[in-house]
Amino acid sequence: MAGFRPEAVRPPEEVEEPNRLHGTVETAEALGHERIVYFKAGVEPCPPRRSGKREETAAENGPQEGCLVARLPPGQGPGSGEHIELGIDADQAYLFTETGEAL
Repeated sequence: MAGFRPEAVRPPEEVEEPNRLHGTVETAEALGHERIVYFKAGVEPCPPRRSGKREETAAENGPQEGCLVARLPPGQGPGSGEHIELGIDADQAYLFTETGEAL
């Protein structure tokens, strides 16, 4: 598994293709000082979570396995249903074992 902090996100044109994430935005939240975008990199959409009697989206109940969250500057980034492409600074990526231990 890999992880990275929001500071590692770069415009896609600043990194090589292997260090780019492509996906479809499930939900985008404008929070004034930042924009939070929930997306799934790949084909399948982020599945809804079941809580009580109704389904909640990842945005309502936090991200699920396979869903990604990006923190973007305010007013930037695609909306729900749109394509997203982000670059990742590989020098700032962290690798983990399946049990969550840092490598």
